[in-house]
Amino acid sequence: LRARFITIKLSAIVIQSHVRSYLVRRDISRATEAAVAVQAHYRGYCVRKSYLKQRNAACLIQEHTRAWIEGGRQLENYQQIRRATILMQACYRGACTRRHLYKQIVLATKIQATWRMYVTRTGYLTQKHAA
Repeated sequence: LRARFITIKLSAIVIQSHVRSYLVRRDISRATEAAVAVQAHYRGYCVRKSYLKQRNAACLIQEHTRAWIEGGRQLENYQQIRRATILMQACYRGACTRRHLYKQIVLATKIQATWRMYVTRTGYLTQKHAA
């Protein structure tokens, strides 16, 4: 009876040892899985954060590039309008100058005609009185 009790007791100790080691392995396995899950979530967070930082940098570069291109377009448009304005001003000033010159020529012609008339008339009157 005593031998049977010792055999059962030793068997119980072996079974308890196996159960306890199983429970410890299971707890370690669960803790490992939990640690791996936390690490994966943290890595995902870091990767998302890095991705957003890179995306924001790319958007900023695109925004500045688009602004630079648009600035060049606006500068070209401004220069084109400026050249057209200068051309219109030059044409208007040229027309005003030609009109003024034409008036001067007309007035000079009238003065010359009046002078010729005066010279001719005085010469005619001098000959008429002399004869």
